[in-house]
Amino acid sequence: MNKREYYLSILNRVDSMLSFAETKISFMLAYLGLLLAVLGNQAEEVKYLLQKTSQGVIVSTLTLLMIIVVAIFFVLYYIGKVLLPRLKFSRRTSMIYFSDISKLSENKYLTDMAKLKENEIEEDLLSQIHAISSVTSEKFKNIRQATIFLCILTILWLAIMVEIIIFSA
Repeated sequence: MNKREYYLSILNRVDSMLSFAETKISFMLAYLGLLLAVLGNQAEEVKYLLQKTSQGVIVSTLTLLMIIVVAIFFVLYYIGKVLLPRLKFSRRTSMIYFSDISKLSENKYLTDMAKLKENEIEEDLLSQIHAISSVTSEKFKNIRQATIFLCILTILWLAIMVEIIIFSA
């Protein structure tokens, strides 16, 4: 395997990790939607807790609901950071980066590509590997944070469920 093939294999591996991050966030959004639907479906039970139970249960339920709203905000914030990519990590113009390519006319792109030397192609590949690695790393940091808040949200939902079961009986 020559250098360029090796660089391309690294680029493909990093690109597949980026795709994996996008898939993870899709599952997280689906889970969040399901959790919100279940929470919304239990509005009557929560309303009962707030109207027909003791002061302690009311305070507990309101506290849980406020923390749930905050957790939802943080989940959406971190998911948003994953979905809204930072498109430019490198200061150099790249002949393989889609945004840089789209700024050139077709003829200019073909001419510039034909003029590239072997070492310039390798530098461009390495620069692209670095840029995509940075994007992917940033996405996984945000996915981790969203996952933490999604777990907190799930635990809070379970706490509301316990309150409903105990105090609605």
